[in-house]
Amino acid sequence: MNPLLVELERLLAQGEELAGATQLASAALQKWLSQRGELFAELDRSSAHLDGPARNALDSLLDRILLLDARIVAKAEAEMRRVSGEIASAQKLRSFLAGGVKSSPQPFLRRVL
Repeated sequence: MNPLLVELERLLAQGEELAGATQLASAALQKWLSQRGELFAELDRSSAHLDGPARNALDSLLDRILLLDARIVAKAEAEMRRVSGEIASAQKLRSFLAGGVKSSPQPFLRRVL
């Protein structure tokens, strides 16, 4: 088998591990994306020299990588929404604490008094 296809299969397996993790590790994701970009550039340069079966295998692997990309992007978007929610909550808490204690009684206390 073509060494580039073997490398693409290895990269696909690594991507599956990333996509299957409970949380995306940004350093690991960046490393994977960098390796992926380098391999895609090499495939672009040499794909014209692939024979029929190797070309079919390449197409199949690329389809699987595109599906994997969609899973990873969806997971990254969900993580960004979660982090954004945590940031918004922290900002609300900071704003509340910065306001200090209000001098007026709470509505319940006003009704009782």
